[in-house]
Amino acid sequence: MRNLLALLAIVAGFWTLWFSARPILNAHISDEIAVSMFVALLVVASHVNLRELIATLEKRIRTLEVNDIEVTQRSSPISLNEYGQSLSELVDAKALARNYAKEVALSLPTNSYRIQEACTHFAEQQLLDRLTSDERSFLETIAYEEGINIEKILRVVGIEMRDYFLAQNEQKAG
Repeated sequence: MRNLLALLAIVAGFWTLWFSARPILNAHISDEIAVSMFVALLVVASHVNLRELIATLEKRIRTLEVNDIEVTQRSSPISLNEYGQSLSELVDAKALARNYAKEVALSLPTNSYRIQEACTHFAEQQLLDRLTSDERSFLETIAYEEGINIEKILRVVGIEMRDYFLAQNEQKAG
């Protein structure tokens, strides 16, 4: 019932706007275009679940309000927080870290801090330009869907890369 009322309100609003603006737009928009727009509006409105739409809009608003989402915990050593871990799984950051680890320039002698700085610098400053177009597109899609800047994802990859290097060093030492 709510969808029907919303549909009727949308249709009434559209027709009111069309007929009030028609004399001004007559030279630019034909009746055929108006009917096409009306039919498109009906199709869209009939397929939209308003509750889902409202829930989606509320989620996007909350995301925009807290766009300063952190992906790491403020601890030593820096580690991913719960959101950072879920983001890591979502983008398979460990695989990206393994695939691009060979491109990180580490200065010798290395220690944990230098590894961390080299990995996060590489991920945040250089990785985006080295990704394949499919990888980049995938990360951009995730950033868009999550309502975050892609730099957050790159930071997660940098931390996973650091963890990869530290695990490699432990294996060599052990």
